[in-house]
Amino acid sequence: MKYTIDSPIPPLRKDLSIYKSNSNFYTIIDDNDYSNIEINFNEKYIEYLQMLDGRLTIIDILLSLDDNQKIFDKVYFLNLINKLEKSLYLFSLNFLDYKYKIDKDYENSDLREMRFAGVSYNADPVELKQQLDGYLGNNLYNSNQKPIGVIAPHIDFRVGGDSYGAVYNAIKLSDAETFIILGTAHKMSYDKFMFCKKDFETPLGIVKTDKEFINQFKNNLSFSITENELSHKTEHSIEFEVVMLKHIFQDREIKIVPILAGSFYEYVESGNKDINLDSELNELYFTLTKTALQLKRKVCYIASSDLSHFGLRFGDLDTANSFLQNVEKNDSCVLSIIEKCDANSFIEFMINCKNKYRVCGIAPIYAMLKSLNPQKANVLSYNYWDDYEHGSGVTFAGIVFY
Repeated sequence: MKYTIDSPIPPLRKDLSIYKSNSNFYTIIDDNDYSNIEINFNEKYIEYLQMLDGRLTIIDILLSLDDNQKIFDKVYFLNLINKLEKSLYLFSLNFLDYKYKIDKDYENSDLREMRFAGVSYNADPVELKQQLDGYLGNNLYNSNQKPIGVIAPHIDFRVGGDSYGAVYNAIKLSDAETFIILGTAHKMSYDKFMFCKKDFETPLGIVKTDKEFINQFKNNLSFSITENELSHKTEHSIEFEVVMLKHIFQDREIKIVPILAGSFYEYVESGNKDINLDSELNELYFTLTKTALQLKRKVCYIASSDLSHFGLRFGDLDTANSFLQNVEKNDSCVLSIIEKCDANSFIEFMINCKNKYRVCGIAPIYAMLKSLNPQKANVLSYNYWDDYEHGSGVTFAGIVFY
């Protein structure tokens, strides 16, 4: 549909990422991958986009402005609206019809198709092996100890490859049959654990999920949880780990338990609830351990997590470099606590600072520490990605547990 100045305009979708890309422009991207178009627009129109509710027209917006407000270019705004509609960024019938078809196709498939091949890593198997071997070759693991768990980054391979290499050289020593991957859920969800029973596709072949483990886990719980398969469709935090696992265990059959851990916002950033009183959360962690023992599974945990996110893209009012020194101090405290394998001190620190620098993956890290109860940890790597183009930065680390 093409809108006119007197057409009621649907609101923006609520699941989009909108951030200030520089001093004069905002950028909209679709993290859920229904659209791959990035749209940039003049900053002064953000307030008008936020006014859209499905009833207002451009004429209504014009009539609501008083003489002291900014000049409103109705032609510019109308072109922006129609570009957003064409790009599936408005919550319109056009978008809903498209979403229904795409989601239905995914739900009916037994396979979780790879989403980032050819983008974050090579789609060609031969080139991918060379790419991943390069990361592994740059980072030797100077220990004979078999890890029982790791924290691995989930940042794009192209900027975090060396940290992946450090972690997965350690995992090579694991004799686990099943890898419990606790991924970061980057999309808003109210589920604490979101399982996926689909097998995962990679350029190197299919990695099977341990469906018996997932079924037994659910039977052990005193309450019901949803699988929430759709949350896995475009999430990269598990896909990247699966690609690395398939590469290092090319000649060995392994299985995975893919779990996305939901947000801890109500415990950490808002502090509205006491995490120690959440009996369901504690039961989820206990049941992971219980299920592995019941099935006599050799398991290894992977908490897929980056660290701090800061700068313009993440809502700060200045570029990343102005925060870097304080971020590194904060990260140093976080890593020191993690090395002590102290889940309670870890979550207490994050609550006290209200996750000031947006550490990504608090939930999977906490879940692993509580479920696994490791005795020793070593930080293998710590790195920083300077996303200079967007005035932003991300830190990440590789940590091994025994």
